[in-house]
Amino acid sequence: KQKEKYLEAKTRLAQYELSSGLQDENGNYTIEPLPIWVDGVRNPLVVQDEKERAEAQEVINKTPQAVIDSINT
Repeated sequence: KQKEKYLEAKTRLAQYELSSGLQDENGNYTIEPLPIWVDGVRNPLVVQDEKERAEAQEVINKTPQAVIDSINT
């Protein structure tokens, strides 16, 4: 179960950040970044993205090294 959660978290963090967009090797946006603020409040899509990324990072940080090693071998 830990392996599964770890791999899900790695996949989630591999996705681009909504507030940063996605650029090609020439620095051109292939996906434009979302605005952080919309009508004076933080963009709920960006807030959700940040929350999910933080949760994924926490899963990775708490995964025992032995589990990570078993995936990487």
